[in-house]
Amino acid sequence: MREFESGATRDSEDGKFDYEGFLSPLVLTRFAEYMHEHRKQADGKLRPSDNWQRGMPLDSYVKSAWRHFMDWWQGHRASWADEEALCALLFNVQGYLHEVLKSKTAVAQPVQHVPLVQHEPMPLVGTVSVPQDNVFVTRGRVECNKCHEWHNADAQHFCFVVHDFVPPRVGGCVSGPG
Repeated sequence: MREFESGATRDSEDGKFDYEGFLSPLVLTRFAEYMHEHRKQADGKLRPSDNWQRGMPLDSYVKSAWRHFMDWWQGHRASWADEEALCALLFNVQGYLHEVLKSKTAVAQPVQHVPLVQHEPMPLVGTVSVPQDNVFVTRGRVECNKCHEWHNADAQHFCFVVHDFVPPRVGGCVSGPG
Protein backbone atom coordinates (compact mmCIF):
# COMPACT_ATOMS: atom_id res chain seq x y z
CA MET A 1 0.00 0.00 0.00
CA ARG A 2 1.28 3.46 -0.88
CA GLU A 3 0.42 6.57 1.10
CA PHE A 4 0.93 10.02 -0.41
CA GLU A 5 1.72 13.33 1.34
CA SER A 6 -1.93 14.30 0.95
CA GLY A 7 -2.96 11.26 2.98
CA ALA A 8 -4.46 9.51 -0.06
CA THR A 9 -3.66 5.83 -0.37
CA ARG A 10 -3.31 3.55 -3.31
CA ASP A 11 -2.32 -0.08 -3.81
CA SER A 12 1.22 -1.04 -4.73
CA GLU A 13 2.51 -0.94 -8.31
CA ASP A 14 4.34 -4.23 -7.76
CA GLY A 15 3.69 -6.71 -10.55
CA LYS A 16 1.81 -4.19 -12.74
CA PHE A 17 2.81 -3.27 -16.28
CA ASP A 18 4.59 0.07 -16.59
CA TYR A 19 3.24 1.21 -19.96
CA GLU A 20 4.58 4.71 -19.41
CA GLY A 21 8.07 3.30 -18.99
CA PHE A 22 7.83 0.67 -21.73
CA LEU A 23 6.64 3.02 -24.47
CA SER A 24 8.27 6.11 -25.96
CA PRO A 25 6.04 9.15 -26.57
CA LEU A 26 8.44 10.22 -29.33
CA VAL A 27 8.06 6.90 -31.13
CA LEU A 28 4.28 6.76 -30.64
CA THR A 29 3.88 10.32 -31.95
CA ARG A 30 6.00 9.61 -35.04
CA PHE A 31 4.15 6.33 -35.61
CA ALA A 32 0.78 8.11 -35.35
CA GLU A 33 1.99 10.67 -37.91
CA TYR A 34 3.02 7.84 -40.22
CA MET A 35 -0.29 6.03 -39.78
CA HIS A 36 -2.29 9.22 -40.38
CA GLU A 37 -0.31 9.99 -43.55
CA HIS A 38 -1.10 6.51 -44.88
CA ARG A 39 -4.84 6.59 -44.19
CA LYS A 40 -5.50 8.11 -47.62
CA GLN A 41 -6.40 5.41 -50.13
CA ALA A 42 -5.72 5.39 -53.87
CA ASP A 43 -9.30 6.57 -54.51
CA GLY A 44 -8.72 9.60 -52.26
CA LYS A 45 -10.96 8.38 -49.43
CA LEU A 46 -9.72 8.31 -45.87
CA ARG A 47 -9.79 4.82 -44.33
CA PRO A 48 -10.66 4.44 -40.65
CA SER A 49 -7.64 4.58 -38.35
CA ASP A 50 -8.40 1.08 -37.05
CA ASN A 51 -8.96 -0.39 -40.51
CA TRP A 52 -6.01 -2.78 -40.07
CA GLN A 53 -7.67 -4.33 -37.00
CA ARG A 54 -10.37 -5.82 -39.23
CA GLY A 55 -7.79 -8.42 -40.16
CA MET A 56 -5.19 -9.02 -42.84
CA PRO A 57 -3.45 -12.23 -43.88
CA LEU A 58 -0.20 -12.86 -42.01
CA ASP A 59 1.63 -13.22 -45.33
CA SER A 60 0.78 -9.64 -46.28
CA TYR A 61 2.39 -8.41 -43.06
CA VAL A 62 5.50 -10.56 -43.53
CA LYS A 63 6.08 -9.61 -47.17
CA SER A 64 5.65 -5.91 -46.42
CA ALA A 65 7.81 -6.14 -43.29
CA TRP A 66 10.65 -7.68 -45.28
CA ARG A 67 10.54 -4.87 -47.85
CA HIS A 68 10.65 -2.25 -45.11
CA PHE A 69 13.30 -4.16 -43.17
CA MET A 70 15.50 -4.07 -46.29
CA ASP A 71 14.97 -0.29 -46.58
CA TRP A 72 15.89 0.14 -42.92
CA TRP A 73 18.94 -2.13 -43.20
CA GLN A 74 20.23 -0.39 -46.31
CA GLY A 75 19.78 2.96 -44.59
CA HIS A 76 21.60 1.68 -41.52
CA ARG A 77 24.53 0.50 -43.63
CA ALA A 78 24.67 3.91 -45.33
CA SER A 79 24.56 5.64 -41.90
CA TRP A 80 21.15 7.27 -42.25
CA ALA A 81 17.89 6.51 -40.51
CA ASP A 82 14.79 5.86 -42.61
CA GLU A 83 11.91 6.82 -40.29
CA GLU A 84 9.30 5.77 -42.87
CA ALA A 85 10.80 2.28 -43.08
CA LEU A 86 10.97 1.99 -39.28
CA CYS A 87 7.33 3.08 -38.89
CA ALA A 88 6.24 0.71 -41.66
CA LEU A 89 8.14 -2.12 -40.01
CA LEU A 90 6.53 -1.29 -36.66
CA PHE A 91 3.10 -1.33 -38.34
CA ASN A 92 3.69 -4.75 -39.90
CA VAL A 93 5.09 -6.30 -36.72
CA GLN A 94 2.21 -4.85 -34.69
CA GLY A 95 -0.36 -6.06 -37.22
CA TYR A 96 1.13 -9.54 -37.30
CA LEU A 97 1.21 -9.75 -33.51
CA HIS A 98 -2.38 -8.44 -33.37
CA GLU A 99 -3.55 -11.28 -35.64
CA VAL A 100 -1.60 -13.90 -33.65
CA LEU A 101 -3.06 -12.69 -30.35
CA LYS A 102 -6.56 -12.46 -31.83
CA SER A 103 -6.46 -16.08 -32.94
CA LYS A 104 -4.87 -17.20 -29.67
CA THR A 105 -7.54 -15.58 -27.50
CA ALA A 106 -10.40 -16.28 -29.96
CA VAL A 107 -11.72 -12.75 -29.47
CA ALA A 108 -12.10 -10.49 -32.49
CA GLN A 109 -11.12 -6.84 -32.16
CA PRO A 110 -12.87 -4.62 -32.94
CA VAL A 111 -16.25 -6.26 -32.37
CA GLN A 112 -18.34 -6.37 -35.53
CA HIS A 113 -21.98 -6.80 -34.64
CA VAL A 114 -23.86 -9.25 -36.81
CA PRO A 115 -27.35 -8.34 -38.00
CA LEU A 116 -29.57 -11.34 -37.32
CA VAL A 117 -33.31 -11.59 -37.87
CA GLN A 118 -34.65 -12.76 -34.56
CA HIS A 119 -37.94 -14.64 -34.50
CA GLU A 120 -37.59 -15.43 -30.82
CA PRO A 121 -34.99 -14.43 -28.24
CA MET A 122 -31.65 -16.07 -28.87
CA PRO A 123 -30.11 -17.93 -25.93
CA LEU A 124 -27.19 -15.53 -25.76
CA VAL A 125 -25.43 -13.76 -22.94
CA GLY A 126 -22.49 -11.65 -24.06
CA THR A 127 -21.38 -10.19 -27.39
CA VAL A 128 -21.18 -12.12 -30.65
CA SER A 129 -18.55 -11.01 -33.14
CA VAL A 130 -17.38 -12.18 -36.56
CA PRO A 131 -13.64 -12.15 -37.07
CA GLN A 132 -13.74 -13.75 -40.54
CA ASP A 133 -15.30 -16.55 -42.57
CA ASN A 134 -18.51 -16.45 -40.50
CA VAL A 135 -16.76 -18.06 -37.53
CA PHE A 136 -18.44 -16.67 -34.45
CA VAL A 137 -16.71 -16.17 -31.16
CA THR A 138 -18.24 -14.82 -28.02
CA ARG A 139 -17.47 -12.54 -25.18
CA GLY A 140 -19.53 -14.09 -22.49
CA ARG A 141 -21.49 -17.31 -22.93
CA VAL A 142 -23.58 -18.74 -25.74
CA GLU A 143 -25.74 -21.85 -26.00
CA CYS A 144 -24.95 -24.08 -28.96
CA ASN A 145 -28.17 -25.34 -30.55
CA LYS A 146 -26.42 -28.50 -31.77
CA CYS A 147 -25.02 -29.84 -28.50
CA HIS A 148 -27.19 -27.63 -26.22
CA GLU A 149 -24.22 -26.79 -24.04
CA TRP A 150 -23.12 -23.34 -22.94
CA HIS A 151 -19.67 -22.29 -24.16
CA ASN A 152 -17.51 -19.31 -23.39
CA ALA A 153 -14.45 -17.66 -24.93
CA ASP A 154 -12.22 -19.15 -22.24
CA ALA A 155 -13.07 -22.63 -23.50
CA GLN A 156 -12.19 -21.39 -27.01
CA HIS A 157 -15.22 -22.87 -28.71
CA PHE A 158 -16.33 -21.55 -32.07
CA CYS A 159 -19.90 -21.71 -33.28
CA PHE A 160 -21.12 -21.21 -36.82
CA VAL A 161 -24.33 -19.39 -37.61
CA VAL A 162 -26.90 -21.60 -39.24
CA HIS A 163 -29.05 -19.54 -41.62
CA ASP A 164 -31.20 -22.29 -43.15
CA PHE A 165 -33.79 -22.65 -40.44
CA VAL A 166 -36.05 -20.50 -38.29
CA PRO A 167 -35.24 -19.14 -35.84
CA PRO A 168 -31.64 -18.29 -36.66
CA ARG A 169 -29.44 -19.32 -33.75
CA VAL A 170 -25.85 -19.90 -33.03
CA GLY A 171 -25.12 -23.52 -33.86
CA GLY A 172 -22.78 -26.09 -35.30
CA CYS A 173 -20.41 -26.37 -32.34
CA VAL A 174 -16.81 -27.10 -33.27
CA SER A 175 -13.88 -27.06 -30.88
CA GLY A 176 -11.46 -24.28 -31.70
CA PRO A 177 -7.71 -24.13 -31.37
CA GLY A 178 -6.56 -24.93 -27.89
